[in-house]
Amino acid sequence: MKKGNGNIYLLFWTIEVLLFIFWGLRILNEKPVFMAFHNGELMGGLPGGLVYGEMTPESGSPSRYRTEEFCLVNGIYDISVSYNSSGLGRAEVIESETRPGSIWADSVILADSEDFQSFRVWVNDPSRELFIQASVEAGDLYIKEIQVKTADNSRLYRILCLFLRLALAGGAAAALYFRGSLRKYSLEIVVMGGITLFASLGLLTRYMLPGHDLAFHLLRIEGLKDGLLSGAFPVRIQPNWCNGWGYGVSVLYGDTLLFLPAVMRMAGFTVQTSYKTFVIAVNLATAFTAWLCFYRIGRNRYGALLGSFLYVMAPYRLCCIYVRGAFGEYTAMIFLPLAALWLWYVFHEDTGKKEYGRRLAVPVIGLSGLVQSHILTCQMVGIFILLLCISMAKTILAKGMAAVYRMCIYVLKTAVVTVLVNLWFLVPFLQYFREDLICTEFREMAQDYQMLGISISELLAQDSSGYYGYSWSELVSLGSKFSIPLGNGLILCAGAALLLLWKDKIKERRAAEVLLLLGGISVWMATNLFPYRKIGIYLPGLASFLAKPGLPYRYLGISCILLSLLGVIVFGSMKGEKTRTVTAVLFTVIALTAADQGAGYIYRTLYHGYYELHYDSVSLDTTNLMGNEYLYQGSDVGLTALVQKTTGVGADVFEEKKDYNHIEVKCRTGASEGYLEAPLFYYPGYGAYDKEHKEQKFEVARGENNQVRVSLPAGYEGTVEIAFRESAGWRIAEVISFLTVLCLLLTGIIRQRTARFANHSYVDQSA
Repeated sequence: MKKGNGNIYLLFWTIEVLLFIFWGLRILNEKPVFMAFHNGELMGGLPGGLVYGEMTPESGSPSRYRTEEFCLVNGIYDISVSYNSSGLGRAEVIESETRPGSIWADSVILADSEDFQSFRVWVNDPSRELFIQASVEAGDLYIKEIQVKTADNSRLYRILCLFLRLALAGGAAAALYFRGSLRKYSLEIVVMGGITLFASLGLLTRYMLPGHDLAFHLLRIEGLKDGLLSGAFPVRIQPNWCNGWGYGVSVLYGDTLLFLPAVMRMAGFTVQTSYKTFVIAVNLATAFTAWLCFYRIGRNRYGALLGSFLYVMAPYRLCCIYVRGAFGEYTAMIFLPLAALWLWYVFHEDTGKKEYGRRLAVPVIGLSGLVQSHILTCQMVGIFILLLCISMAKTILAKGMAAVYRMCIYVLKTAVVTVLVNLWFLVPFLQYFREDLICTEFREMAQDYQMLGISISELLAQDSSGYYGYSWSELVSLGSKFSIPLGNGLILCAGAALLLLWKDKIKERRAAEVLLLLGGISVWMATNLFPYRKIGIYLPGLASFLAKPGLPYRYLGISCILLSLLGVIVFGSMKGEKTRTVTAVLFTVIALTAADQGAGYIYRTLYHGYYELHYDSVSLDTTNLMGNEYLYQGSDVGLTALVQKTTGVGADVFEEKKDYNHIEVKCRTGASEGYLEAPLFYYPGYGAYDKEHKEQKFEVARGENNQVRVSLPAGYEGTVEIAFRESAGWRIAEVISFLTVLCLLLTGIIRQRTARFANHSYVDQSA
């Protein structure tokens, strides 16, 4: 690189840093905004930047209020409304002159059961005139006060936005400056960037597509954010659910990958921006892991990129993102290629090599990602690993007992390290799985489970219905069901494999046969043709196990990785130049077909007209638990809105303070024992202590509606502290996981340095 270019590059970064410091200091020095609008009062400006204005009923109507108009600079602002209402009202921020994207704000419901609500507004351009309007359709509404103030994280948010803009410009400059070094990877960078963009087309809108489970997972992001803000790490009980009663979803549903959107929410980004950024990151990560897996297996850069495209743009995966909102499944699909690569290492690599069995990083990351993303996908993967072992049994035994022994040692070593890395999650998970929770209840396979599978017509569908609804096993028109096609690209891969196997044109014949067989089985298990009902009659235990995924078509996720990998094997192991040319043309057609169908699926869904807006968490229903899986049997979520205070039986409650899922209650018992019932759903880990004397502990058990019940002795007077605290066993598991990860990192660094030193020594000796 030329010295002059280096000086220009250094000058560019110097200017960037100076701009960041200058504008960052300006943001930090801005005074926070505080405005209060009182009903019928007009107060003049007060010192310290406080501004008070008037708020009056509109046109003399007692059902609609609006504040005076005001202006705000860029940033985040908290709006709070104090009111009395006899009906269902609504408060919202309105621009006098509408400008696209200048403000983002949800409206908030003013329920008659409450007297206070708050929400946020994001001002993206300096506003001209805004006002806050509160109204009620039926009944009376009386507004006591409306306050507007700068949010606590507004400055952090603005500084981060400034940093990201400058970083984007810096990234472009770095790519230009280091273009010589990046040129050899230019094809991979461009194609994977294009794959990510193509798969993310449905996210590049001003709104969100609904998704069956989307609200549930958005609440998980909010719950992780609130848990971190409460000081818990790792988060176990998310405090936002069930009107503040909490939900043990983090114990039973891994949320490690949710840290990106949760941290973005803590920094002030909207729910939509955080979630969309997360999905784009998932698309990029999936494209990369698929490419890595397919390249290491096929050793063909074009075949690896083709396989990555087919996998990322598979209609079932797009359905999980844009229609089903199936966060667990599409995040687990990041790691399925890594699990497949591990199995390739186990069964296909030469067991006589010195390096055999030493590759742990990729397998452990892949298997850990599955555990942390979606337990049901882990179960499906386990089924197909068993089928793979059966199908490869003859080949494995032919290698001799020494080879079998080395295989077993490698598998055992990978499994042990994976368990140790995930011990911090598995120990609490297994403890809770023994509890009387709804998700742990043994359930026989439903009588209509087979009909939940997809039909052949749906499997081979060429277009998306664009419909969001689902009918499960009911007999309805396909036009009233969301579409789950396998995808033309994957179907053509299977067809090409069959043709080339028939003509004996594939070098890796055994691998192609196994992938075609297992891919066919996974597709069969996803349809309504698989004999689930007969298995349920003759082998009910097996049927219950096979039905654990809940929905048969979830097996299509396994089909996607198997058939994509089949395409890579076929593409990279053809015999003869003529066949290679013909097949290259064939796979170009396959890629174009997959692109057309994938884009059509996204846009048909977009143009069907469904959309949602989620800027702040006020737009989410915290009782949307999708079946109450992680609650104890008999819990009534509906009561959580009515019970928001700690009550005492045989105990007088004088004062209560609640901070997330931490409660302090000042109380007193009489001559006999009493107990408190706190507005928290009970889970193992909740404890109660005397605030002044921590060594004095009180018994905690399940009370009315499975809420936390604290037993108090006779004659007690003091402040009871109720909080969730991890057991010593959980903490030990966390330490073991941390040390295991640390050892893996240190081992990897040492091996890399040793390899570099050996290569350097070899070069010196050769010279």
